Amino acid sequence: MKKEIKVSDSYRTNPESLVPGGSVVEIHQTDGLVLSYDKIKNPNAYITRITKVQSISKVMVNGKLYWESKDGFIDQMSIPELENDTSDDLPF
Repeated sequence: MKKEIKVSDSYRTNPESLVPGGSVVEIHQTDGLVLSYDKIKNPNAYITRITKVQSISKVMVNGKLYWESKDGFIDQMSIPELENDTSDDLPF
C-alpha cells in the first residue's frame, strides 16, 4: 500500500527550504512510501544527497518522472542534470 507524506517545514534542515519558490521533489521508496519535498532550490544536489541513504524506486520533479530504478537503488551516475527551478508555481 502506498503512503504519501508531505514533509513539513519543521523537518527541513536547509534554511532555503523555508523560502517560497523552487521545485517539488517526490521520493518514491521501494517500501511504497512517497516523501514529497517542496521549495527545493537545487533539485540536482538534493536528489544526489537524499538517494545516498535511501532505497529509491522513483524520483519525480514537479510532477514529471525524473528517474526510475530497475533494482531499487539509484546509480549516482545516471542522474540527469536539471536546471535549478526557482519558480513559484507549486502544486499546493
